[in-house]
Amino acid sequence: MWNYRVVKKKQPGGSFFYAIHEAYYDDAGKVWSITQDPIPGRGDSKCEVIGDLVRMLSDARKSPVLDYDKVPEPGAVDPTEPKKKRRPPMRVSKA
Repeated sequence: MWNYRVVKKKQPGGSFFYAIHEAYYDDAGKVWSITQDPIPGRGDSKCEVIGDLVRMLSDARKSPVLDYDKVPEPGAVDPTEPKKKRRPPMRVSKA
């Protein structure tokens, strides 16, 4: 499952930048992944772009803001792996 979520990302200097990202969930409803970059409204026509933006706003209003540096959520597992091999996603160290 996925939806659009507002994500805050810390900027150099300590301020935060907020944008809409796609968020992907595991079978337990935990966020296991988000898009690296914000998602623009898009479509093949003006109507499709407006529809995409309306869905983004609708989804974003329903859920709390995600912290970019706290995804995946604790205990989240990659649902694309076979169930026997599932394990929590690896954290990438930031050197």
